Amino acid sequence: MTAKLRDILVSLGIVSIGVFALFQVGEIENVQREAVGPELVPNVVSWLIVIFGVMMAIQSVLFPSRDKNSRPPMTRDGIIVNAILIGIGFFYFFLFLAFGYLVSTVIALAAVLYMFGTRRLSRLVPVSVMGGAVYYLVFIRLMGIYDPPGSIIDMAPLLSF
Repeated sequence: MTAKLRDILVSLGIVSIGVFALFQVGEIENVQREAVGPELVPNVVSWLIVIFGVMMAIQSVLFPSRDKNSRPPMTRDGIIVNAILIGIGFFYFFLFLAFGYLVSTVIALAAVLYMFGTRRLSRLVPVSVMGGAVYYLVFIRLMGIYDPPGSIIDMAPLLSF
């Protein structure tokens, strides 16, 4: 398979993921009648996936990759890293069910940061806590997305300000 064909197939895959996400966004029940609602961010992200996939396809046709070593096949280490990241995603889902949004986001963000080389606690803890707080403020407070209580911990009474 040539690099050009591979790049075109990958870009078509990206576009199809974006189109699928757009259909899924249409299934989000919007109980708000405001411009900013629960479907805004997924809608924007889905359209960006489609747009960047199309741009990648155009780039693959107009400027095909000439260097065969520019994109080496996935190495064993890359597969392990991707498997760990997918595992963190599943771990985040189960944490979310048990502890709610804020606690699970802080823990999962810390795991991802550690995975990508942030080992010092003086950086890991503040970035994880601030990242979780920013996400909480943007998605839960600003956008009004429902934050279901965790089955073990319900942070809502502590965060109602």
